[in-house]
Amino acid sequence: MSATTRRIIYVITYELVAILAVTLGLSLLGFGGGQSGAVAIASSTVAVIWNFIWTSMFEAWERRQESQTRTVKRRIVHSIGFEGGLMFFLIPVVAWILKVSLLEAFIL
Repeated sequence: MSATTRRIIYVITYELVAILAVTLGLSLLGFGGGQSGAVAIASSTVAVIWNFIWTSMFEAWERRQESQTRTVKRRIVHSIGFEGGLMFFLIPVVAWILKVSLLEAFIL
């Protein structure tokens, strides 16, 4: 199995589990199944797209650096950038779908 095929299978499997977990979690919190499923699918879609964009930009930046070693500091910066961007994009989407405030969406 090629590296690309393995990555695609990993992403699909991970996101299917995430969709199930988010749908169940939001349903247990009292949100309707339709809303919960919509948030789960939107979240997974945004996460996959943002991961591709952020990682591509980060790796392009990394190639221009004198040292291309992935240090702990560099991994932390990559993680914070990814998670920060994900929050930036997802909080308004979650608030809109669930009809809650931005603060409530952030807490969720």
